[in-house]
Amino acid sequence: MGINCLRTDIHNELKHLAMDEDGAGPPARLHLGQEVVLCDPVEGKLTMKNGEIHDADLIVGSDGIHSVIRTSVLGYEQKALSTGISTFRCLFDAAKLENLPDMEWFTDGPLTFIRRVTSPEQRLGVLGLHPCRCGKVINVVAHHTDERDQDKHEWSEIATVEEVVEQLKHFHPRYLNFLKLGEQPIVRWQLRALPLLPTWINGRTALLGDAAHATLPTLGQGAAMAFEDAATIGCLIPMGTHREDIPARLEAYQSLRKARGELVNRESLEQATIPSKRGLWFRSRELRTVIHGYDAVEITKKYFKDHFEGAT
Repeated sequence: MGINCLRTDIHNELKHLAMDEDGAGPPARLHLGQEVVLCDPVEGKLTMKNGEIHDADLIVGSDGIHSVIRTSVLGYEQKALSTGISTFRCLFDAAKLENLPDMEWFTDGPLTFIRRVTSPEQRLGVLGLHPCRCGKVINVVAHHTDERDQDKHEWSEIATVEEVVEQLKHFHPRYLNFLKLGEQPIVRWQLRALPLLPTWINGRTALLGDAAHATLPTLGQGAAMAFEDAATIGCLIPMGTHREDIPARLEAYQSLRKARGELVNRESLEQATIPSKRGLWFRSRELRTVIHGYDAVEITKKYFKDHFEGAT
């Protein structure tokens, strides 16, 4: 049985692991409010908004769907494209469910399993209820067809409960009750997809996570792919790696990661936009095996042993 985690909790734990004085290796240093405006991927230089220039042996552009590093790696700007789909997201305290009528279908048994409700009345209408923190907090996501010209709106906007309920009024009232419980802020996010990129690497710079393969959450693998990317880079570039060896290690990173990241990118988009593929994730054991049966750490360790063993 899987346990659902809030991303804020995962983020805090990652910060703890990276910055703990008692961890392996020197602790990472976090510099907040330092905006990167330019990257020289070959020389390993970062130019900050305040004019400072930093030299690095390795630059990893994990700066998300709006990535600045991506533009430097590619040599041109590539934005994520509109899909005509948006999602409402909010949280609420699971204690609000106590004594509410017609909630037994959700509250009977342990609050650990994701519930998903699909509407046949929209091109894509999916309500996802994700219990987190051992069932104490419910994370609500509601994907829906967005008829607006998305390029004329902000990628994320605050929404009212009334706006959410009106947009999703085709759902049964008992499901809308979950949306009415949502605590502010309720955010409406555009779901955008990044076209497949010709490369993820340039010199001593690599793209990671959404900067490389941002796509829809249809398969629920966005964060997982970022973790796999990071684990692969970590295994390929251990402490003590020489600066001049970085480009070859990043070539290996791209060889190991790009096809897999693009598979998830493509399948996630097609399962939202091609009617015959909708819900394929739940029907295809083969696809789930390909995604869940992959061990990025072990595969990369073997690759490292076969190609770089003995190098530092």
